[in-house]
Amino acid sequence: MPPLSPSALRAAKELGYLSDHVNSDAMVITRLRQLWTDSQQSIKEFTHVEAALVHHGLHLRHHKLS
Repeated sequence: MPPLSPSALRAAKELGYLSDHVNSDAMVITRLRQLWTDSQQSIKEFTHVEAALVHHGLHLRHHKLS
């Protein structure tokens, strides 16, 4: 799986999904997948997580620029 986009990564950190020690692309994806499956979600639907994070990241960027 490719790394998260910068906006998705920012959103994941802002929302508290990633701690400071999660710093490699592989660790990020592993952590988010674990959170997703721990909440009883199908791994097939994991792409929805990144889409939501990208959306939230863009929202954060827009409001920071305002």
